[in-house]
Amino acid sequence: MKLFIAFFLLLIAQSSIGQSISCLYTQPVGQAYTCNLNIQNPGGVDFDSIGGVHLEGRTNADVQVLRALNQNTYNIPRRVCFTFQNLVNFTMISSRVYELSAWSFAHCQNIQRIELYNNLIQDIPEDTFYANPNLRVLDINNNRLTSIHVRALTGSRLEWINLNFNQFVTFNFTWLDSVRETLTVLDMMSNRLQELQPAAFRNLGNLRSLNLGTNFFTDLPGDAFNALTNLQILFLHGNFLNLLRPGWFNSMFALTELRLEFNLVPSLPARIF
Repeated sequence: MKLFIAFFLLLIAQSSIGQSISCLYTQPVGQAYTCNLNIQNPGGVDFDSIGGVHLEGRTNADVQVLRALNQNTYNIPRRVCFTFQNLVNFTMISSRVYELSAWSFAHCQNIQRIELYNNLIQDIPEDTFYANPNLRVLDINNNRLTSIHVRALTGSRLEWINLNFNQFVTFNFTWLDSVRETLTVLDMMSNRLQELQPAAFRNLGNLRSLNLGTNFFTDLPGDAFNALTNLQILFLHGNFLNLLRPGWFNSMFALTELRLEFNLVPSLPARIF
């Protein structure tokens, strides 16, 4: 029994080695008070506190920007938003983030912009942004996303979602249903998309910009874009489309920019536009 306890304590000690979190606080001229986060958390633990010394006259409540670059953390510890509840911008890039949860941003009710690109995130689970009514921009490009829970974005008011350079094979319109009233820009370039459901964007009539470039489409349903009456920008470049369907553009009364280069279309049908 003593040997077992000793072994257990050794495992705990080893798991805590290298776990640290602290801030270097700065306030560049004309910019917001910022935590430049240093975090080593490969085990995905939470923390009791965040180290670092504030600038004179400043406190945790004054921090509006958090930046973490080239760090190492399995998750986003709940301690971060619990400590800095007035964050407006949250940036954690190239930091090996693998897991998001309902606790990741639960105490950041003022947050407006989240940037999580160049990480290892595989899915956005239920209630990830349930406590973020001011969230407008989510940049989560260059991760390993294959799906989004249908309630993942509930609670936010996202206007722009950047999902470029992920691993989506399919697109499900229900993923974005909770932000259908506010979403205006959707980027899904350079994924693994091969087909769309009929009327794939039926719930996203407020979209202004849609980027589906450099995927693997050979054809799309004739009514794929029927609901997009407000769309101004459509990118379909770099796919394998071998024909254009007039139905795609029938409802695009606001379209001003269209990219179709690097496809396999031999000619334009008469009256295509």
